[in-house]
Amino acid sequence: MENELILLPQEENRLTTLKNSPEQYCETLRPRTVEDVFLSSEPAIGTIIRKFGEPEARAILVFLIAEALEFFNVGNTMKAAQVATTVDLIIEEYPYMKTDDFKLCFKNAMKMKYGENYNRIDGSIIMGWLREYNKERCAAADNQSWNEHKAYRAEIQKPISGMFYSDYRRELERKASFGDKCAKNALRLSDDIIAKLTVKKYEKQKKILEEFYKKQEK
Repeated sequence: MENELILLPQEENRLTTLKNSPEQYCETLRPRTVEDVFLSSEPAIGTIIRKFGEPEARAILVFLIAEALEFFNVGNTMKAAQVATTVDLIIEEYPYMKTDDFKLCFKNAMKMKYGENYNRIDGSIIMGWLREYNKERCAAADNQSWNEHKAYRAEIQKPISGMFYSDYRRELERKASFGDKCAKNALRLSDDIIAKLTVKKYEKQKKILEEFYKKQEK
């Protein structure tokens, strides 16, 4: 079926854990880098919505935001209505992000990677964190795509960062199907480089044939 949700067994297992105990699930998220997120089997927000419905996705995001608010313990914090509005904006803007994307983003914010909070946390600050994190995420996706292509160009058939090139392509295509702009850009870069490599390979083969026929004519 065209809109059928197809998941790997590891993703199904993580979704089962999420469904059974959202709080425990969130506590098990331990991403340290964006690359960790790319290689994880955690579901995207859009996947959770398609699998269980929007309330489940909202609950996960509320819990992750609550963790961050508890850490900062600022004087001017968010009310329930503000959190709900922020969650709506996140779902609308970042359906392709995985649960550990948000965990890592908020952990980076706790490290003051995105600047001081000046004793205030609100929806605009959280959305600002996510904008900065998404820039880092896109840069990492582009870098990984380029590294994978260098390996492809050299015809190295071994895992890179724990993932074969063909697996990486499939993962990019899956993310792009959820509207992930970083994945779409990485795929575009991938297609451009493959096209250029194909042309160069054809030109090389053509040159070899031409030289062969010239020798035959002598």
